[in-house]
Amino acid sequence: VLVKQWYQRRVRAGENAMGVFHFEAGVHRVQRVPFNDTRIHTSTVVVTVIEKPPDIALEINPADVEISFTTGTGPGGQFVNRRKSRCMLHHIPSGIRIVCQEERDAAKNKPIAMTMLSDMLLKRMISDKEGKIRDSRKSQALQGDRADKIRTYNFKSNRVVDHRYGESVTGVVEYLRNPEVFDKFRGKVAAKWQLEKLSAMAENIASESRKQT
Repeated sequence: VLVKQWYQRRVRAGENAMGVFHFEAGVHRVQRVPFNDTRIHTSTVVVTVIEKPPDIALEINPADVEISFTTGTGPGGQFVNRRKSRCMLHHIPSGIRIVCQEERDAAKNKPIAMTMLSDMLLKRMISDKEGKIRDSRKSQALQGDRADKIRTYNFKSNRVVDHRYGESVTGVVEYLRNPEVFDKFRGKVAAKWQLEKLSAMAENIASESRKQT
């Protein structure tokens, strides 16, 4: 709880929340001996870290929209059936098509059709973002097996161990209560993660170079 409050203060200060928290995603294991028992009790929790999507700002490029006007259909008499009052839009990148003949005048139907197009594009963008969040949450949850633990808090041996990179620190309570200890430990994990990524990139570059020769 103390560590969480400390991170909340940092996030409010404008620091990169995702950069801080993404190292915490995975299975956390706690091993302790209760006061009323002599055996080690093991508990696990799956921590999922989901990045908050940015506010959606929608701008439609006029060049992406094909606009045409045709005569209307249905009730309205000769005024509707003979004049090109119906507005038809085709948003080329998304393939969305809009037909609007709510008004008897083309000049009034066009802005209505553009509003309808904006609404549909926004709904699609929101749906895509929600889908990515669901997929990320599901992916992290499916990895929540005890065998896939990333960190162990062993109160009996008084050590915190990160199983991904072999880092450990003595003093579970100090680790949880002292943000500086926590941040220093996370910094070591982050440094090894960055080194691993750089090594993988270098290997990929070397592999592509060997293919070309």
